[in-house]
Amino acid sequence: MSESTRPLHPEVTVHLSTGHDGNIGAVMGTVREAMRRAGVSDYGTVMSHLTAEIFGAESYAESLNIVMRYVTVT
Repeated sequence: MSESTRPLHPEVTVHLSTGHDGNIGAVMGTVREAMRRAGVSDYGTVMSHLTAEIFGAESYAESLNIVMRYVTVT
């Protein structure tokens, strides 16, 4: 994986498999919990930036792409 496609926090893995609530709020909750469990040192700042980007997204697909820029999604 190239540096440009590597998530900002590759140590954080989020499972968004079949059966996971696809609502972006539920996805954000899953990301938030995974980052907290991983002990992301700048958790509050990262979540503020991620949340702002998500709320600025124009589509669900764009929101998911933003999530994938921050964490590893499986």
